[in-house]
Amino acid sequence: MRRTTRLSLSLLAAIILALTIYAYPSWAGFSTLLFRAGAILAVLTIATVIGAGLSRRRPGRFDLIIALTAIGVVIASWAQISASADANRLAGEITDAGEENVLVVLAATETNTGSLVRAGVELRNGTNSEIELLFAPLWREDFANAIGGPAAEDADQLAAASENIAALAAAIDEIRVTIDQMLDDEIEAIAAIETALPDSARLSFAATARDEVEGDRKIFHARVDLAAARLDVAARIITLLQVNPGGYRYDPAAEALAFLAGGAILTATADSYLAMMANIEATWIEEGQLTAGQDARWMESVLALIEAASATP
Repeated sequence: MRRTTRLSLSLLAAIILALTIYAYPSWAGFSTLLFRAGAILAVLTIATVIGAGLSRRRPGRFDLIIALTAIGVVIASWAQISASADANRLAGEITDAGEENVLVVLAATETNTGSLVRAGVELRNGTNSEIELLFAPLWREDFANAIGGPAAEDADQLAAASENIAALAAAIDEIRVTIDQMLDDEIEAIAAIETALPDSARLSFAATARDEVEGDRKIFHARVDLAAARLDVAARIITLLQVNPGGYRYDPAAEALAFLAGGAILTATADSYLAMMANIEATWIEEGQLTAGQDARWMESVLALIEAASATP
């Protein structure tokens, strides 16, 4: 074997090793590079043989073919090399600013990785904000006033609250469907974000973003269930009050209803009322815990998206 051939083989091996470490850090990546090198070598060899046959000359030197293969591997891997450099640049920006300032970095970075994550985060923020608007009408001040305020002593206001609660309860399933459609649209929009990153990063990002959206879906569904339960309990409280007119009064000092003393039946009614009010309060506490957990995990979620967008084969 010629010395130049050995040098060319050493160059090819070094390039494959370097690319594996830098841009394809996995066995799958290493296998990809080997296959790519073999394919390029085969094409160049066949082209050389065919060219020599047509020109009736001896085939070109094999060491030159190997050297060209090494160059071809670099050229074919350039997109992934650029993506790795881009991801490393973003990682450096985050390290310099601190992870707690990752959103500031994303807002200012000019990296392709950061731009992809920024677009995904903006889509998610926008969708979640629109969904939050759907929850606002599911509980109204007049409901609270009817079950525990001055309106509880007004039969007309009780009847109006009961009617409005029933209307909202009937719309719960439609709201759940709307939320699902909005989240499905978000997943499609995230997957369609244009990026110069290779498929390894784009597909990894899309999959992680989908997982994060599905996490949001579970929380929103749980909140819808809590809203439905809250409306159901409020309706039962109003029914209880409607069948016990004069058995209670609103106490401004306590800002609550006070049931009048009057035997076992009224005592049982008061106990049922207090239990249902506690049930409603429990739904608010649980919903608060869900939203707090979602907010607390937000930074972790963004970092997961960055890691996914920095993926290598």
